[in-house]
Amino acid sequence: MEMDHGVDIAELDAERAGLESGLASVDALVRTAPATARRGQILTGADFARQGLPGERLDTVFEQLADMFAALPAVISDGRVWTYRELDSRANQFARLLVKRGVRPGHRVGLILDRSAETYVALLAVMKAGAAFVPLATAFPEERMALIIEDASVSLIVTIAAYASRAGQLPVPHLLIDSTAAEISKQSDAPLKPHAKAASSDDTCYILYTSGTTGKP
Repeated sequence: MEMDHGVDIAELDAERAGLESGLASVDALVRTAPATARRGQILTGADFARQGLPGERLDTVFEQLADMFAALPAVISDGRVWTYRELDSRANQFARLLVKRGVRPGHRVGLILDRSAETYVALLAVMKAGAAFVPLATAFPEERMALIIEDASVSLIVTIAAYASRAGQLPVPHLLIDSTAAEISKQSDAPLKPHAKAASSDDTCYILYTSGTTGKP
């Protein structure tokens, strides 16, 4: 996945078919891992494609990918190549910080982010903490964000310093993923399983609000 900046996280709505057919597939991994390792190149959709199985969670599926394709590129952002292992480890660290900040299974976490590696870290971390993510487009006016936050029962906003002032006007606390980089790095990068019994494949993964004609989400 090669990233460019300035594209709104709300565009995940248009890309969710690719997300679901890519990250949410593991059946072909055992068959393709040796061949992919020999190729030594970025994985393609053909390396993953299959229907998801009952009982699978997207975050645990990604952990399987990270174990199997650890040294292969997962995200290219700002000239840096993130391997699957690095992306998964960073998500584990951020998930631990989210839990320390009170995020629990069933919670909803709003994301005000540009497209970047940090966005993928945040998405995975929220799921690893057992919560659901709620994309909030950076172009949304404050009123619309507030309506979504109330309607989705968002308890925390994850954003970056560039949007700190906007996040500060919203009715819930916010956490800056870039400004807390040092604190994130202090957390263990081991898989986070604090709520294994509470986490379920039936849990909500994300909540998307599309633009409507009523003026409300």
